[in-house]
Amino acid sequence: MLMLQIQPRRVLRPATLLMASIIIFVIALLLAPTASAHSLQPMAGGPTIDKVSIGFDGMYQDGNWTPIQIDLSNTGNDFTGKVSINVPSSSPSGQNGMQTANMYQEAINLPPGAKKHITISAPINLKIQGFNAHITMDLLDGTGHSITHRIIDTNTNTYNQTLVGVLTDTPNNFGQLNLALSNLFSPAGQVKNLSAATLPKQAQVLKNFNAIVIDDFTSSNLSQEQTNALQSWVNQGGNLILAGGPEWKRTLNTLPASLMPATIKGTGTLAAGKQLLPVRTLTKGDQSTADTVKSTIPISTAQAAPNSTTILADGKTPLIVQQVQGQGTVYYLAYDPTIEPLASWQQTNQLWSTLLLRSLGDQALMSTSRNNNANMSMQGNNDYFGTMIQVLQTLFPNAFPSIWLILALLLSYVAILGPLRLLLVRILKRRTWSWRIVLSTIVVFTFLSYGLALQQKGSAIINSSITLLQLNAPDQTGTSGHATTFLGVFVPSQGDFQVHVPGASLVQPIDQNNMPYSSYNGSPSASTQRAIFTTGTNSTDINLQGVDIWTTRTLMTQSDTHTTGGLKGQLQIQQDKVSGTVTNTLPYALSDAFVLVGDSYVAIGELPSNSSKQITLDLKSRDPTATNSLTIADQIANSRGLQSNPNGNVYTSGAIQSSDVLQHHVMVLEALGGGYCDSNNCYHQNVQSINNNGNITKTFIQNNGNGTSNRDPLLLSGAGATLIGWAKDLTNNNGAITVNGQTTNGSQETVVQAPLDVNFSGPITFPASFINSQVVSVQQNAPGNVQEPAPGTYMITTGSMTLEYTLPVSGTLKDSAINLTSSAVANRNTIINIGPSIDINHIQSYLYNWQKQSWDAITFSQFSCSVNNAQAYIGPNGRILLHLSNHDTNVVFDKPALVVQGTITQ
Repeated sequence: MLMLQIQPRRVLRPATLLMASIIIFVIALLLAPTASAHSLQPMAGGPTIDKVSIGFDGMYQDGNWTPIQIDLSNTGNDFTGKVSINVPSSSPSGQNGMQTANMYQEAINLPPGAKKHITISAPINLKIQGFNAHITMDLLDGTGHSITHRIIDTNTNTYNQTLVGVLTDTPNNFGQLNLALSNLFSPAGQVKNLSAATLPKQAQVLKNFNAIVIDDFTSSNLSQEQTNALQSWVNQGGNLILAGGPEWKRTLNTLPASLMPATIKGTGTLAAGKQLLPVRTLTKGDQSTADTVKSTIPISTAQAAPNSTTILADGKTPLIVQQVQGQGTVYYLAYDPTIEPLASWQQTNQLWSTLLLRSLGDQALMSTSRNNNANMSMQGNNDYFGTMIQVLQTLFPNAFPSIWLILALLLSYVAILGPLRLLLVRILKRRTWSWRIVLSTIVVFTFLSYGLALQQKGSAIINSSITLLQLNAPDQTGTSGHATTFLGVFVPSQGDFQVHVPGASLVQPIDQNNMPYSSYNGSPSASTQRAIFTTGTNSTDINLQGVDIWTTRTLMTQSDTHTTGGLKGQLQIQQDKVSGTVTNTLPYALSDAFVLVGDSYVAIGELPSNSSKQITLDLKSRDPTATNSLTIADQIANSRGLQSNPNGNVYTSGAIQSSDVLQHHVMVLEALGGGYCDSNNCYHQNVQSINNNGNITKTFIQNNGNGTSNRDPLLLSGAGATLIGWAKDLTNNNGAITVNGQTTNGSQETVVQAPLDVNFSGPITFPASFINSQVVSVQQNAPGNVQEPAPGTYMITTGSMTLEYTLPVSGTLKDSAINLTSSAVANRNTIINIGPSIDINHIQSYLYNWQKQSWDAITFSQFSCSVNNAQAYIGPNGRILLHLSNHDTNVVFDKPALVVQGTITQ
């Protein structure tokens, strides 16, 4: 009998099955690398980045919004994703690394076979990053993964460049302009050709250019956005040069009338031998330069616009007209320097040089100093950012509870757990209550501590802002202006937060370590958190990533505005007294308003909409020492109980805290004026007091970094007076800003700054603060022979310079006397080795005699020069020309301050 023995089936244990599964999974992972790596490689047929360029032909000015051009193509299937620019946002953590990068993104769609050119503008501040900084770009798919990565080449020395943009149809005709730039800036000056296709549509991007020339150009090709950007750029401080001539219709006729300093009527000719340079400058031998040609010149005939200055005219035909528009300047030329006979004239480069110097002012000479020493630290247009961030913090919950409140809470906790608990148990004779008292005390004080934290810091998202709204003079359509908003987002918890900013404004982070040119030392924690900015058609979305608990992230938005109505002043100064009315036709009222004139101010309080207020101000009623040694912001601070220290010269982070609204306003004014306040005192870093024979004057580093001025920093340039006030009932000036899709609580305040017209009559003294001054001519054998090594301090090795002072007068000044005063000890706070030098008392000095049309020699003695019966030296539009020449050893001197006395007759 055959016996079959059947073995029992072995059942695998669960542990054995688990081990087998793990082994199979590991083997699968080991076999998968090839496929996984292949998925990370760019697709053979798909979207690609063909070309990337930064700025304008690779040139840009660091510290500005800079365009980045990207060419894309797609050889695969339909692609939807984003282009992402990664911009360094904080100082390097080490010599070879960057802490973080902010991202600027734009959504794209590329159908099969499509090619697309896009431009993304981003704020570039590579100077503070060092030479290892770089910008990268990624092409992201729909899931946010990078499918293509590029490194964008940058030039970290571009902040030394002076860029002049030229809009022209004949780009090869500007050799003389290039020569002028070379003479002024050596290799640091660059001419960049622009066209209707390359001219930016945003004023902030146009700030890469120090000046823009429109010459022989078909302006009708410009879009409305581009002409609006040009107008806004000028209003914010841009310099525009418009050339007329025989092609004036094609070049200028389609530009907005608001951009034109003159009304052009037709064409004509300028006879041979006529003066063509606005200033008859002196050569090395102090001889007048040749400024005429032997041929007739085709010109455009025009009539100068009101409130403009005719720099040069042939009879009643203006040849060069200058007009201040907002914070900038527009120049009109009746002739075209790029065509004959001027194209080959030897002095045409001097004509361009004069226009550039008028446009750029001290910036031209300060740029030369920077080129000689690249480590020189300059003041930028963002100097007040650090203080404004601190002032913004006062609108948020305090950082810490009161120390006395914490101490009281701690002592109460110890007292209850210790003696009070023992006493209560002994009195009640219930020992079992001891642990109940301990547990109850812990629970109660836990909730008290948590409630105290919520009460001090808040439990909701808070969105607060401070907006600086700079208005222009009103016209028939209303008032245009520019708004800069410091937006703070306070969050009570950790995580990512989405901020939606409506409108076409530019948005960038200004967390403390991301501030260009600022010496403010902020908390480093903010710099370790990045943000992603996604630009839409009419809005910007910001993804604040990795926000810490109870922190504030600060953003800055910039946008152009337009509103009905405006602010007008009918003010008159006679015998050193200001009188007149200020009228508000804006759709909102102003509170805590001030009118600023010269070194003085008058508080006018409330200024309701559609109302006027009478003001009077005695310019000599104040203590001369206090008025001349303090800024207007300091004077207002003193009137509200804050002590001022104008010579502190130390810019540190003070504990700015104030629950008082009026003191909070003082802190904002100090920030705008270049200073800061702590809880008791106000300080300045940019006031330079100069003592000359007991007279105190002062100069200020200008906010735009172009040089120095005797005007108070709160005064708008080109304005006889300035009105500053807080907009009232202006609800949510920034539009419906939301955080995580919800409208948040917070405080929004808007500071309005507007120019006011002033007329002068009768006997008057013009102090230095009333008189605009600028460099209008430089003669030097080589770049750097005339330079400005420190703000307000000039050095001439071999050469000469001409300063133009402009009085704010519309009538004739009689019985006049002028006094020029320089510093007894020139500001030697320079970073270059000057070596042996002489002072202003030992150089050749001249005043231009408008009646004789020649230069008269004058002499500085004890650093001062006075001239009585000075009518011959006061030219059309109140212009006074001072020529300073040196051909020996180095001469170093501070810009002479001018004071004029006389009687104005209409």
